[in-house]
This record gives sequence, C-alpha cells and structure tokens, in this order.
Amino acid sequence: MSTIVANTLNYVSDGIANAVSRWTERSAGVLAYFRSITASVNSVASSKRTNVKWKITLPFPDGEPASCPCPGEASTSPTIVNIDVRFDSRASAAYRTAVLTTIKDLTDSAQFADSIEDLVLPT
Repeated sequence: MSTIVANTLNYVSDGIANAVSRWTERSAGVLAYFRSITASVNSVASSKRTNVKWKITLPFPDGEPASCPCPGEASTSPTIVNIDVRFDSRASAAYRTAVLTTIKDLTDSAQFADSIEDLVLPT
C-alpha cells in the first residue's frame, strides 16, 4: 500500500479494483468531501498502444462564500483533472522519461498556471 502526497494532503491507497489503482484523502471526515486519485495502465495489443490514465477528483470546497449555490439551486460539481497519455508500446524508457519531463515542465509553466488560476486562454 502506498501513499501519494499532493498539496500537503496524504492520499492513502485503497488498492486495485478492475485494473484501476485508487488513493483517497479522507481528512474532511465526510464522504462527499473525500478527494481521490485513480490510475490505470492498459496495453492494447491490436493498436500497439499503451494508455496511461490518471484522474484527480476534488470536491468543491464547503462554504465558498461567493460561489455556493443559493437554496434551491443545484449543488456545486467536483473538479476533475484527467491526465491521459497514449504511447506507442515500443516507446523506449528514455523517450517515456522525456515525455514525463515535458509534462512536468508544462505544469510548471506560467501559461499553465494562468489557465488554472485566472481561467485565461494561454498565449
């Protein structure tokens, strides 16, 4: 069993079910506010592809004063982050490492940060 630390929170492994690994962060104490990370790696022989998928699900924070729905409005939706990488199954380890570096550099870029923090189209 492993733990993933993300944004100072500990996501504890729930194990593997149906070829999907799952980690859950439960500090909120209420199921509706649990955070989760899932991952899968699936090789497709017919297309010579390997699909690597990660998903982060973050509940909408309780008590966001300016954004919470009024009585009678629909509740807020969780934030979902999908990372979906499709490799040719013949890709070398060095190439896969280069792809990982590119993803890290992208998420560390000012353009990526602006698109998330300020909801602006990167230029």
